[in-house]
Amino acid sequence: MISSALRPGAPRALTLLAAGLLFLLAVLVPAPPARAHDFLVSSIPAEGETHTEFPPRIELEFSADIIPASPAILIQDATGAAVWEATPELTGRVASAAFPQLPDGDYSLNWSLVSSDGHRVEGAIPFVLATGLTESPATAEPGAGPTAGAGTGPGDEVTTTGPGEGTSSTGETGTPAPGAESEPAVPETTAGLSTLARIGIGAGGFIAAAVLVTIMLRKQGRGLGR
Repeated sequence: MISSALRPGAPRALTLLAAGLLFLLAVLVPAPPARAHDFLVSSIPAEGETHTEFPPRIELEFSADIIPASPAILIQDATGAAVWEATPELTGRVASAAFPQLPDGDYSLNWSLVSSDGHRVEGAIPFVLATGLTESPATAEPGAGPTAGAGTGPGDEVTTTGPGEGTSSTGETGTPAPGAESEPAVPETTAGLSTLARIGIGAGGFIAAAVLVTIMLRKQGRGLGR
């Protein structure tokens, strides 16, 4: 008789016990890390590289596909003046453009793109040209972008702001000046409790649920004894 009388309360006790276990799992299992920004894998020109011949194209390869949202690349000379800029072609993870014919000197290739997580990433790549060219050709190379100060088209205008200040796109964050760094490509994690604290809280919740179940079963037993 006692065992049959305890049956109606058993499902409720099991429900409370299951709730305690779920609470324990929720506390102990950490939240998944936020998605990291894409980062530059390789480039032509490479950082610090000296070119005695002009590469056929500028190429920037990233860790994931690039979102086609106002990409921009720009080259600045040693004084920080913009000497060439263009809107690169995007093919999956690669952004590219025809390499401009520039005279010998120290340069910085600045890039500004939107990574696959929707955030804009930027960077600067210093390089050196030593091809023997002392003056820029009178005509622009095919595929080269507009000269400094000229826009690239409706809704995607790029204007120079002076030596060392880089460029800025309409409605978008500007291309950084030489030395600027892109956002760190480090996975972002949600701040949370330490593992020890999680274990303590989870164990406390489980014990509380077990005590509650025990109290309920004792009350039911006393009621039957009456």
